[in-house]
Amino acid sequence: AAAGSLEATRALRSLCRGLSTELLPDVTFSREWADRAHALARLAAWQGDREATAEVVAETLAEADAADAGAAAQRAREQAAAWLRAALETEDWDDERDAAAELSGTASYQLSAKLGEVLEAAGKWHEAAEAFEEASEGAMARHKGKLSMKLAERAEAAWGNVEEEEEEGE
Repeated sequence: AAAGSLEATRALRSLCRGLSTELLPDVTFSREWADRAHALARLAAWQGDREATAEVVAETLAEADAADAGAAAQRAREQAAAWLRAALETEDWDDERDAAAELSGTASYQLSAKLGEVLEAAGKWHEAAEAFEEASEGAMARHKGKLSMKLAERAEAAWGNVEEEEEEGE
């Protein structure tokens, strides 16, 4: 895992959670290794694992919720947005993998929608609108018409907030 093998990182993360793996079937760790599982989730996310990224984002957003408002919550949202952007920029991601990722909630349109939500909560309306538009287009490509419409509505609402801010700034 330390050498950069995503498969090894995933296997160690599973072992730290008390699960068995195909890579090391005879090895088991106790469940007390949860902190290491969190660290391995961050490593796997850094290595490009979208499922691990979703887990790290959920943990980071939980930190933002616990911080209520203020600088700590804003920093946590910015970190979550950075993780989501990194996942969306995965170079070797193709349409087939994206379709398979839909079940785990890590398809591109799903991550874009989550990015829009995070940016919306951070008050970054312009970026949120763009993320929602991208999510809407991706949902439509996956034949998710109703979802696409909902995401387009959220994009419109965010664009409305952009216009309000511009009018207030004048």
